Amino acid sequence: MAQPLDKERTLYMLKRTNRLPALDRLPDAVRAALPVRLRFMLPDRKTVLEVPADDHLIVGRRTAEESPVQVDLSGHVHALHGVSRYHCAITTIHGNVMIQDLDSTNGTVLNDRMLNPLQRYVLRSGDLITLGKFTMQVMFVHKEDSLGDTSEISGDTEETTSNNSSSNLTAGV
Repeated sequence: MAQPLDKERTLYMLKRTNRLPALDRLPDAVRAALPVRLRFMLPDRKTVLEVPADDHLIVGRRTAEESPVQVDLSGHVHALHGVSRYHCAITTIHGNVMIQDLDSTNGTVLNDRMLNPLQRYVLRSGDLITLGKFTMQVMFVHKEDSLGDTSEISGDTEETTSNNSSSNLTAGV
């Protein structure tokens, strides 16, 4: 069984495994193709969490104000979902958006594929991410995209309730 990681060890592992060129050294065409925000559609198909697409994002449950979790699922999951405090990380490396399980207790699944802990996988717009038993869809938001819904802003995370009930929650190709 995987041991839960504390905040310091999680941040140390992220920094240690990211010895790659800085984002500002990427060609302009590659940098322009990267998303500016990530949009997570939750299972109810009405709730959307949107965050800036920073170099490092940690997805999990925020348990304290000083927590490094940028995608906080604590208000949307309960104990039966099995989402860890520091469940997975999303990073931008060499012009690719990557996801990696942070050795979480219940694992991370990307489009029906179980991720090996601490190994990076390419994340694409439309992919389904399952954290424990909690599945959500990630969409990339580019500069020309707009949310178009009524938003409630809380910190860096924007939570939106969509009025569009015909949202499609399927994995992208």
